[in-house]
Amino acid sequence: MPVRDLLSASSGNITAPITVTSLGVNTNTSNSCTLTLGSSVPAGSLIYLQIGQINASGDSGTPSISDSAGNTYYYIDAYTLTSTPSLIGQSQGGFFYCYNCLGLSSGNTITVSWSNGNNYSGISGLYAQNINKTSACLEAKVKTFYNPIDSNTLSIVSATPSTSGELFISGFVGACYSGDLFSYDFSNGWFAPTTRFACDTGARNTVCGGGNIINTGTSALTFSPSNVYGYYSSAVIYVVNFKPA
Repeated sequence: MPVRDLLSASSGNITAPITVTSLGVNTNTSNSCTLTLGSSVPAGSLIYLQIGQINASGDSGTPSISDSAGNTYYYIDAYTLTSTPSLIGQSQGGFFYCYNCLGLSSGNTITVSWSNGNNYSGISGLYAQNINKTSACLEAKVKTFYNPIDSNTLSIVSATPSTSGELFISGFVGACYSGDLFSYDFSNGWFAPTTRFACDTGARNTVCGGGNIINTGTSALTFSPSNVYGYYSSAVIYVVNFKPA
């Protein structure tokens, strides 16, 4: 079910409401991970995915996304975070989207795979309706690296939207020695989905998560997930924004 439903405005006219629905989350102890959908995704939706992995032995290679309908997923950005000391391994996170998607049915799957093995992997996602259905739907992205993290406060300011009613999605990818060091930024109005997940080998960890806001105004937004300062941890945080239909 949609977690939130707000009216968006474009060029001064009220449009159909943007709805945001979780696709769920899954993790796996291999170089691929699959989401099995619990409900259908209507044709024409925007699908947004966050992926992550930890590879104890080195480079994980290139991620790819596929689904049961044969949709094409476009790369937004990917990050590799190598913590110190080297025994922690290499963390990788990536962000992909599919605009004006082909419909998916309950029980269909979305799978992320990396070209190299020995990974612990994860995937989380959402779909949104009444988003611009063209390649121009993604308006902007911003990101900030912390390596190493030397503060309990991580913060980034989004791009300024060109119109009201845009869908903003925030996220983080964190590499840490152990534990789940990062949290949602409820104070600034960010709420799941996406759903947080951890790829955990027991001695090294990749944590991914984020949130979304439907921005009723035209101001930039702040994303400030908290960090419980961890041993030799590093992170990247980002915000993207998508235009309404």
